[in-house]
Amino acid sequence: MRKKILILIAFLIVLTSLVGISYASWLYKESQNDFNTLGSKCFEITMTKETEAITFSKV
Repeated sequence: MRKKILILIAFLIVLTSLVGISYASWLYKESQNDFNTLGSKCFEITMTKETEAITFSKV
């Protein structure tokens, strides 16, 4: 009985590890690479991660 419980616990640990690693790799691959742009006819706001700055253009 004790051996079955240990096997079950080991299986659950392996399963949660695989799910966690898969989810982390999916988050890493699905990260946004484009600029965030908000605009209208009279202004445009762009935020970039590289400079961590907000740029106003077409003001």
